Amino acid sequence: MRVLLALGSNKGDRCRFIKSAIEKIEGLPRTRVIRMSRIRPYEAWGPAIATFLNTTVLIETRLHPLDLLKNLQDIEIKLHGRERPYKWGPRTIDIDIVLIEDLVIEHPQLKVPHPFMTERIFVLEPAAEIVPHMVHPLKGKTIKALYHSLLRRSQTL
Repeated sequence: MRVLLALGSNKGDRCRFIKSAIEKIEGLPRTRVIRMSRIRPYEAWGPAIATFLNTTVLIETRLHPLDLLKNLQDIEIKLHGRERPYKWGPRTIDIDIVLIEDLVIEHPQLKVPHPFMTERIFVLEPAAEIVPHMVHPLKGKTIKALYHSLLRRSQTL
């Protein structure tokens, strides 16, 4: 199955943390990285202070979604302890599962599509670069359409 991941870092050597995480994702069993967007700076969402570097990655995996989540959390821990001092605070690396093909998952540990993805420019912009035609299974719209919609909303604020 194809999975869209969002990665971000705003603490320490941000670019190195992102690249290391992607290397570790590539090393997961039955998983390969298909595409990666450019790494871009974005203002923090929430109370974090430092600017984030963000990217999205499309992977293909045969891991069960909860096994994939566990592996991604293990990568976060290996890259400086999955430091999250408070919600939306600074972090060395954050890896989120954004979409898994057309699946909808409501599990206590995993919600797919990611509940905030349509509100986050730092997810939609890089995702539109690599998977513009991927469809949000609940909204029925492409990533590109969701990105342009968010841009229009943010320009009217």
